[in-house]
Amino acid sequence: ELRQPRTLDNTREADETVVKANDVEVTKDEEEDEFAPYFLHGKKPKIMITTQNKASSPTYQFIKDLIDTLPNAYYYKRGMFE
Repeated sequence: ELRQPRTLDNTREADETVVKANDVEVTKDEEEDEFAPYFLHGKKPKIMITTQNKASSPTYQFIKDLIDTLPNAYYYKRGMFE
């Protein structure tokens, strides 16, 4: 009979602070989470990008790259958005 090697997984002691799967309190918290629609892909987040006054040209290039990369991202000049 082969002995099972000792590993971190099979020698770990149970930790009473770890939340068990399907915990009622956690489930309720997740249901009431205001960001849940975004994480469950039901709602697209809107991303507002702005800069400091008189930003450098590399900053504006970076903003362009962000807008090209992130869906639903928009740039607004500081103090010019509503």
